[in-house]
Amino acid sequence: MRVSVLLAISGAALAAATPVLGERRYPGKSNVVVVTVVVIKGATATATTTRFGNRRPVNLAVFTTDAPAALVSAPAPEKTPEPKSEPSPVAAEAPKVAEAADVTLSGDDYQGTALYHHNVHRANHSAPAVTWGQTYADFAATVAKSCRFAHDLSPGGGGDGQNIAMYAGTDAAKDNATHAGKGGIGDGWYNGEITFYPSGDYGKDNPNMSKFENWGHFSQMVWKGTKQIGCATQFCPKGSQLNKDMDGWFTVCNYFPPGNMGGGYGNNVLPPLGRPIVPGH
Repeated sequence: MRVSVLLAISGAALAAATPVLGERRYPGKSNVVVVTVVVIKGATATATTTRFGNRRPVNLAVFTTDAPAALVSAPAPEKTPEPKSEPSPVAAEAPKVAEAADVTLSGDDYQGTALYHHNVHRANHSAPAVTWGQTYADFAATVAKSCRFAHDLSPGGGGDGQNIAMYAGTDAAKDNATHAGKGGIGDGWYNGEITFYPSGDYGKDNPNMSKFENWGHFSQMVWKGTKQIGCATQFCPKGSQLNKDMDGWFTVCNYFPPGNMGGGYGNNVLPPLGRPIVPGH
């Protein structure tokens, strides 16, 4: 029997509040565990999971389905919003799976795939394409190689945003970094979260944050002001800090400038254009 576990976390470099986490359950065939952790400046957030199944780790939202890979990242300090006109709220409907237009995947390499699965979705929110920042990729690689599932902005000294995700399974060793990475980016952070963003709050400087743990990866991915990303996906064998019982993959993406900044959502998280959404797998 194949068993798999997926976890995802997103964080902002200047987080200032900690949302209250809750638990949701959905029926399904495979076990998926989603962890939401908020990174507070000057502090280190950790998420430790030694066993999966009936035992529930503290502060975890447990899902029994391969649906949303919940999110994370807390709002940053309030900033004076720039003058702008309020766009009309647009409801986010369940996306269709199909080819997306105007974004081309360049090669089957990890870098091209990570950029593609960010930019194809950013285009759906009128956000410009991000470019690859090798400096941020190196920071991400340092964190991923630790196989320790926790936010760590120390390699770059802070100042950037960060999403992290992992999955572990009995067949994980047969996977590869490119495939594992795009699953977390495309399916976990975007496709699994877009419908959770409060549809009536597009255009608002500060949306309703009560369900922030359900859409924080998504908002970081499409944050208009982010210019560069750098990602890394590391294989972590059974017995590592990532998972004691199964092989797994740990994906880290750093973002600069960081997203999820309080007071900036209206200008940076724009309503979807209704383009077909590309699956991560």
